[in-house]
Amino acid sequence: MITHKKLLTRLTVVLWIELVLALSVLGGLIALNIYHEHAQIEANERDRLITQANVISKNLAFQFQGANQALLAIIQEIPEWKHQQQVATKRLTTMASTMPGIRGFDVFDADGTLIYTSFPEYLGMNFSYRDYYQTARRVRDPDRLYVSPPFTGMSGNYILNLTRIIPGKQGEFSGIVTAILDPEYFKPLLASVLYTQDSRSSLIHSKGVLFMSVPDNGLKPGTNLATPGSFFTRHIQSGKAVTVFSGQLYSTRQQRMVAQTTLAPGDLKLHSTLMVAVSRDLERIFRYWYENAMIQIICFSIFALFTFTMLFVFQRRESKHARMAAEHSHALFQSEKLFRSTYDSAAIGMALLGLDGRFMQANRALCHMLGEDEAALCQKTIQQITHPDDHQLDHLLLDSLLTSQRDNYQVEKRFFHSQGHTLWVLLTYSSIKDEAGQLQHFVVQIQDITEYKALQEKLQKQANQDFLTGLPNRRHFIQEANIALARLKRRGGAIALLMIDIDHFKKINDNYGHQAGDVVLQAFARQCQTQLRDIDLISRYGGEEFAILLPDTQKEQAIEVAERLRTTAANTEMHLGNHRALHLTISIGLAATSETSISLEKLLIKADAALYQAKQSGRNAVSIAQTD
Repeated sequence: MITHKKLLTRLTVVLWIELVLALSVLGGLIALNIYHEHAQIEANERDRLITQANVISKNLAFQFQGANQALLAIIQEIPEWKHQQQVATKRLTTMASTMPGIRGFDVFDADGTLIYTSFPEYLGMNFSYRDYYQTARRVRDPDRLYVSPPFTGMSGNYILNLTRIIPGKQGEFSGIVTAILDPEYFKPLLASVLYTQDSRSSLIHSKGVLFMSVPDNGLKPGTNLATPGSFFTRHIQSGKAVTVFSGQLYSTRQQRMVAQTTLAPGDLKLHSTLMVAVSRDLERIFRYWYENAMIQIICFSIFALFTFTMLFVFQRRESKHARMAAEHSHALFQSEKLFRSTYDSAAIGMALLGLDGRFMQANRALCHMLGEDEAALCQKTIQQITHPDDHQLDHLLLDSLLTSQRDNYQVEKRFFHSQGHTLWVLLTYSSIKDEAGQLQHFVVQIQDITEYKALQEKLQKQANQDFLTGLPNRRHFIQEANIALARLKRRGGAIALLMIDIDHFKKINDNYGHQAGDVVLQAFARQCQTQLRDIDLISRYGGEEFAILLPDTQKEQAIEVAERLRTTAANTEMHLGNHRALHLTISIGLAATSETSISLEKLLIKADAALYQAKQSGRNAVSIAQTD
């Protein structure tokens, strides 16, 4: 026969076991939540850094492709410059002034003597001792684009060159032509992707030489980062296009998360290349996660200590079976109340779902997020508040839980708020099973990521839009133009390209100031937009140069559009403020074709050549490129 004392002892042991299990489950949920928050922060930051590194890399790729086209064009024109030094200098200076990020062009003979340049003060000097000349002469591959390590130029500025070999008639080495990259052009690009105070972006030559870093990290340009065992060296050895790592960067003791990508501009054959590194301080990234985790751990510890103390005191005071049962019920009630309080006060939305997707419980954070009270929410299923476009994905993932193919999953989706608008949420499903392994219900954690999604869209828009005029930038124009040419290849038809340059724009800046020049660019952009169709694509191609793509447009129609733009610009008075006004003129190069296999590069070359002809003929003119 079991005595009262033995029964009490057994009940005491059972209660302690239940409490330990309950605290273990609660502690496990809290630990799981902390782990998921850390993983999510790390994944989000990793994606951000990769995105920012890719933004810089893609912009640089377009810059390299443009510079390469310019070098090829110079090589073709060199035979025409014999005994015409002034013509060569003017041509090289004009090309440098119209290409963003290019400081100038140099042409060297086979001995390394400078024979043509956009910097005539250095004509006749011999630069055969330069690394970029020695490398090109040693490798002698006319199909490669040589990217020099950063070096100090004659002006004292830190620069790097893009170089191509000039082949002779028999394929021999006849010299080189170089494009000098302007470091000032890259600083705003590197700064544009910095979204926190501890962010840093850098350009590094593939030999490990630092070109520039924004903000300044204390290392001078030219510092060799490829020391044995460094993260840079290990990245080069890995051969990966994109690498994300955490550790010491630039020989500092600061632990950082770094996204590092290799510049790969299309189908160009590069002898060497540049690396883009975007990083953040690990301590800053996880600062708030660490504080939140410590708060949860401390609260759980206090709760566990309080619960153990309550149970100990409760059992000490038990003397009779009836009182023990009453005290046990009371303690259980208090424990559930404390658990519910912790559950309701969680910073993220939490809920229990039935196997049919119906809400069984929801904490205050989730109710606040959706604008519903718990009673109303428990009358609905999660499918009813999900955006229709996300139903199929959610249904497939939920089926994988019901069929035990997985125990949890995480997905981004849209919920409807009670007021009718939509929210982007990060949803984490976890299966809860009984001791027999049968699925009972689901625990879901829901985080509102609407602001993060909005930031993603904003960054994407900034990457595709010119900040001054609001027009698509050069990068976006090239993307859309290639799509239009692909459509031409499939369907046939005709297409036209206008390259527009505002005449004497430098004089406007000199006479009225750069702020007035900005007003002119903005006003001209609006003026063009009012005269174009919805299907036409206009962009600020660079500086005072604009590009307009006219799909489904014959040559005669394109000429009418170009003349209308030119006439309107010449006849419109632009007001600069302070009772100042001016009339401006524009030069237009037009290239029209119905050739379905034409490339964008070829169309741009034709239009650019026509624009050059329009300027040479006296400006305020439309010049039409010759058809093949």
